[in-house]
Amino acid sequence: MLCVMGIGIVITLSILMRTFAVSGIPDEVVIIGDLMVGALTLPLAFVAASRGFICVELFTQALGLRWQLFLNVFTALIGIVAVVPITYAGYLAMVDAFESGSYFFGLLNWPKWPGYTVFFTGYCLFFIRLIDLAIYDSLALLGIIKNPCITLNEGGEV
Repeated sequence: MLCVMGIGIVITLSILMRTFAVSGIPDEVVIIGDLMVGALTLPLAFVAASRGFICVELFTQALGLRWQLFLNVFTALIGIVAVVPITYAGYLAMVDAFESGSYFFGLLNWPKWPGYTVFFTGYCLFFIRLIDLAIYDSLALLGIIKNPCITLNEGGEV
């Protein structure tokens, strides 16, 4: 939310400054780009926690509840496999940005490490949330814990 508000503030100030002061905010595209990275990556863990993924419920609702739990575990595992290389690449880019001290060319010489750090943090939190979902759903599938939304009897029925 703060990143989206920041984007709105930077854009508004830049428009006002260009209209009334004949000059905009220096390196506004770079600043907005870094804020956009935060606005897109930081909410991923929240979306995973609320199971706000794009899914085809028409198919899954036709299956039994035990199959739905299995598909939840499968989804989390596929997500982990997809997120690991992205998170690792984000880590490498973040470390490189810190070590090299690289920056964007422009009037402000904006450093690259804030955006890379936010990207890595967002994907790291998403990765941790997917692991949490995989463990929780696996335990619910095995009947070790009760899923508060689903209650199965021994036959796998409601």
